[in-house]
Order: sequence, then C-alpha cells, then structure tokens
Amino acid sequence: MSEWPLVIASLDPEFVTVIESGVDIQIKPFFDGGWGYVIPRTKSDFGMRAQCMSEPYPGVFWHDPC
Repeated sequence: MSEWPLVIASLDPEFVTVIESGVDIQIKPFFDGGWGYVIPRTKSDFGMRAQCMSEPYPGVFWHDPC
C-alpha cells in the first residue's frame, strides 16, 4: 500500500494487482455501483465485455455491475 501512487490510494481500494495486461484496482464490491477500475496496456487486454466498461478518465476504465 505504501508504494501505491497517491491517485490510486485515494480510491481506497481493497487491493491493487499489477499483471502483464495492466493494473486491476479492486474497490469494495458495489461500493459505488461496480467492481473497480482497470488500466489495461491495450483495449484488447480487458478480458471482459466492452458494454460492462466505461472510461471515466483517459485510459482508466470502470467495470460496471453487469
């Protein structure tokens, strides 16, 4: 946690996972209407349906509860 960038820490995530395809930021389930954020290396690295995602910030995607 102490190594998280301030912007990620400010989301108060349950955990953050860095994997080959990008970064997965898990928030408390349904805390704010979804599951968490994904920062993929490329859009093809989602691993989930596009209709379940929104892009609140460029390159940062929110996983909607679908």
